[in-house]
Amino acid sequence: LSSRDFDDVAPPALRPTGPPHVRFGVRRFSELVRYNRVEGLYTGAGAVLAFRDAAPGLEVRGSGGWAWSESTARGAIEASFTRAPWTFAVRAGRELAHTNDFTPPFERNPGVLLLFGGPDDHDYVDRRGTGVTVAREFSPGGESQVRLDVGWYDDRPERRRLRHAPGSRDTLRLNRPITPGRYVASRLTLERGRSINANSLRPGLGAALVLERADGDLIWHRIETGLQLRAMRGPFTLAGRIDAGLVVGEPAPLQTLYELGGGSTLPGYDPKEFGGDRAVLLRGTVRYGPGILDAPIRIGGLVLPALAPAPAVRWQAGWAAAPGDAAAP
Repeated sequence: LSSRDFDDVAPPALRPTGPPHVRFGVRRFSELVRYNRVEGLYTGAGAVLAFRDAAPGLEVRGSGGWAWSESTARGAIEASFTRAPWTFAVRAGRELAHTNDFTPPFERNPGVLLLFGGPDDHDYVDRRGTGVTVAREFSPGGESQVRLDVGWYDDRPERRRLRHAPGSRDTLRLNRPITPGRYVASRLTLERGRSINANSLRPGLGAALVLERADGDLIWHRIETGLQLRAMRGPFTLAGRIDAGLVVGEPAPLQTLYELGGGSTLPGYDPKEFGGDRAVLLRGTVRYGPGILDAPIRIGGLVLPALAPAPAVRWQAGWAAAPGDAAAP
């Protein structure tokens, strides 16, 4: 299902038809609030102008905020036009991008875990730029699509500004260095079953291929591929994913190299313990749902989610390598 399947019962402000309308909101929670060792606390806001009947398919979206420890403003503005199966967009802004690899969709941006004692396993780059996007869908709901992104970017290094997380005496690690420079980057993405990943609820097979090229102060070529499978057999849910990537450059910018370890990539190892210009990551999960306590919990008019205990076993393995002259001590 897609959210558009419920347009007929959606609030008037969220329907694709009607007079032009402004609504407040952001695309991701991290655009509203986040906390990390570079910015400290970041708070922001956003709004969307949907032209609807005045210009069907046209939207202008903006977001911005303030990083309090860094004393820096960040934000972006985007105009998009959708006429199925095509989408065209232009975007400009300044963001705190992270350089982590093979991250699940929900980890695309740093959140607020550090504020509550969680880890901050991301490394960051101050990225400014503008770009255009052209995408075409090949199936209902956009499960398969081809997408081309082309833009001009300026990468600048960032440093750690917080030594400790709230309520902790542990010293937060330094932000890893990057190779600064300006460049023009193009990225071609081919996806089949893009809503399918190791953390989704939909069974099936999904695959992706990403070809990336950059020219300018920084030059590199990068190839990534991913394959994910999810299946249900009685009370068992099986999920598996394999990601692989290769970056070519002379030398490759530091922020384009692959790093594995910690968080969602090889938990149990130190963050970014393994790295190189090529890497493979395998992840598998077996989950058992015994069907115990599956009913929602009702307390008067209050309805709480079911406890529904479901033990799971997860297995992960990774490999990374670098050229001999780079890997040598």
